[in-house]
Amino acid sequence: MPFCNCYIYSKGEKPILRLFTLYYHRRILSTDFSSYSRRISKGYSFEAILTCLVFSYIGYFNGHGMSLAIMFHGITASFLIRVPLSYLFSLKEGASLFDIGLAVPAASVYGIIFFTVCYVRHLRKNGRYRA
Repeated sequence: MPFCNCYIYSKGEKPILRLFTLYYHRRILSTDFSSYSRRISKGYSFEAILTCLVFSYIGYFNGHGMSLAIMFHGITASFLIRVPLSYLFSLKEGASLFDIGLAVPAASVYGIIFFTVCYVRHLRKNGRYRA
């Protein structure tokens, strides 16, 4: 049975991988990323905070069956915000990966504004929002 062989193989492989990561996790696995960790975390911290809000809005609108707004956001955030801003930031003389990567948090800011407008319109449509 192929299923049983794969199951036994995966069960036998896990302890070996666990021992490898427990012993070598500080030496081998983190050395590839240690030189870049400060630069990555500096640019990533903006995105980590903003993404929480965007994903919460996406979950809310999915739950209410409003997937058209999510599709429109995904397309516009990618092709009207991320790609053009990345290209514009790369044209700057001496542009670094941090500079180019700022297009991603800008797309998240766009997503927050877009979904806030959609949320207010949704509340007004259902009569639960009074300005």
